[in-house]
Parts: sequence; structure tokens; C-alpha cells
Amino acid sequence: MSMFSEEDLAGLSEAEREALRDLAEDDQDLQPPADDSGEADAATAAAATEEDESAAAAGAEKAAQQAGAAEGAAPGADDTAAGAAAGAKEEGAADDGAAAPAPAAIQPVSPADADEQRKTLRAEKATALQQLLDGEIDQEAYQEVESRVQDKLDDLARAAAVDMARSQMQQDAMMQEYGQHLGVAQKELKAAGIDLDGEAGAQFDRAVRLFAQDAADRGLTDTLGNMAASRDALAEAQALMLRRFGKSATAAPAAAPAAAAPGAAPTAPPVRKPAAADRSALPPTLAGVPAAADASVGSEFAHLDGLEGTALEKALARMTPDQQERYLGA
Repeated sequence: MSMFSEEDLAGLSEAEREALRDLAEDDQDLQPPADDSGEADAATAAAATEEDESAAAAGAEKAAQQAGAAEGAAPGADDTAAGAAAGAKEEGAADDGAAAPAPAAIQPVSPADADEQRKTLRAEKATALQQLLDGEIDQEAYQEVESRVQDKLDDLARAAAVDMARSQMQQDAMMQEYGQHLGVAQKELKAAGIDLDGEAGAQFDRAVRLFAQDAADRGLTDTLGNMAASRDALAEAQALMLRRFGKSATAAPAAAPAAAAPGAAPTAPPVRKPAAADRSALPPTLAGVPAAADASVGSEFAHLDGLEGTALEKALARMTPDQQERYLGA
């Protein structure tokens, strides 16, 4: 019978338990006979008790070490799992924050040879009808050909309708984008002090059309999300209007004068005597030249009277900014 209880052996490994059992068996073999002196029995019992206590202490210490190792491993595992979760979260955030690719150009649904397909299908249907009339095929065979041809024609019609709807939506989006650019240009012109409700507005419209044609001649185009030609035309027309009216793009409304203190007498502005002009620096004039026999001259833009449409716009595009201003103001 073992001298250790199950409580003593709890927390010990199987090898440690086996070693304690062997030790207990050896102790039992070394015990003196029952008729030995009481002192020997007491010494043996004391030694056994001491060994039992040492073994129990060693087992408890071993169990504590194992528990501590398990506890140390658990936080490490938690840290590893937390690190993995954090890494996954960061990767997800990086994916979310990545710039979205630009939308691909809209591809037409209709096949490129849609017209040729329609002609072929209609010819096939006409041939089948003629074969039916000639008695080469029966009504059932003709109905089969007609149904197949009609299904394909319907598919082509639906694809064309989808392309038309997409094109209209794209045109609407481009017009909305152009309206935004136009609104910005008009707002800046009004902020500079140019009233676009009257003749100035008509001049601005003519200038936009003029420079739009010039932008097209230079190869600029408008696409959804990139209104290059329209932006260029609006910028040129805006600059022309600012030059014509002598305004600056950064002009701001004049601040109201400060109110005079009550009871203070108004002070007259100082009178400045104009400085005498230096005649030596003035350019020569035609004041002393005799008048010509015929003082009538043709208009500066008489050569444009016979031009119309694109020819007129191209001729205007070749003018200098000063000439354009004079022509638009005529």
C-alpha cells in the first residue's frame, strides 16, 4: 500500500508518481522488524515523514511551475491572436483607403456589325418565305426560321436601345458638368464687376462659341469627367471679357467709406495741380500732315463681311486679342 494519498500525488506527472511509488516500496523493504526497538521505529517514521513532505513540496512546486507556464503561454497566444487581428484590420483599412480605379469607358452593347446582322437575318427570313411559297418547305419549317430570326432581331433592338439610353445619360452628365464650369466662370465675371444680363452676356456667349471652335481645331475634346475643350473655351472667353472691360480676375467690391464722426466738419479733399507734360517725350503726331483728297476708308473688318459659319470662326480665331475685342465690341 502506498504511503502517499491522491492529494499528495495531484499535480505530479506520471513519471514523478512512479518514482515516488518506487521510493515508497524501497522504504517499506528497509523497514526493521516489528520487534525492534521503539527508537528505530520512531527514526524510520520521522525519515519517511520528511521524505513525504519533501516529495509533496517538490510536486507542488512542479505543479505551480506548470500552471505559471500555461498562464504565460495564454497571454502570448492572446497577443499573437490580437496581432493577427490588428494586421487583418490594418490590411482591410488599407484596402478601403486605396484609391478607387477610374471608371472604365462605357462599351457599347450592340455588336459592331449590327447592321450587317440585321440585313442577313432579314434576307434569311425572305428566303424561307420564298421557299414556303414554292413548296420547298412546309409551314412548320418556315415558322421555325421566322421565330429564330425574330428573336435575334429583338436582341439587336434591345441592345441598340440600351446603347441609346446610356449615350443620353452620358450627354446629360456632361451637360451638367459643363453647367458647373459655366457657373463658376459667370460668378467670377460678376465678382469682377461685369454685368452679364445685358450686352456683356451676349458678348461672353459669342466669345465662348468662338474659342470652343478654336479648341476643337487644336484637338481638344470633351469627355465625361474631362471637359477639356469646354474649360479651355470658358477660360479664354473669361480672360477676353476681363481685358475688354478693364477688370481684374481678383477684383473685389470697393469697401464703403468710413462714416464721419458726428459734429465734425467735412474736410475738402486736397487740390493737386497736374504736372506739366514733357513734350519732348511725346511721340510725333499727324497734326501737321495735309488732309487726303478722300478721307473715307474701309472698315477694319470689312474682309469678314463675306465669311460665314466655320470660315468666319477660323478667321476670328486668327486675330490678336485686341482685334477680337474690337470686333466683339463693334
